[in-house]
Amino acid sequence: PRIVRIVQHWIEVLEHDVKSIRNFIVSHYHALSIFNKHSHLRLLKVVETCFASLL
Repeated sequence: PRIVRIVQHWIEVLEHDVKSIRNFIVSHYHALSIFNKHSHLRLLKVVETCFASLL
């Protein structure tokens, strides 16, 4: 259905944006330093998993 394609597209765009932000932070020492100082989160990579399900 159309809604599935819309959601899949939205997820693809979101994944691209998240990867770009992560790459910027990791590639720029000052940005990484600020992130590490003010965030309790860790930067994670998006990986393929067998636990994902189709929408």
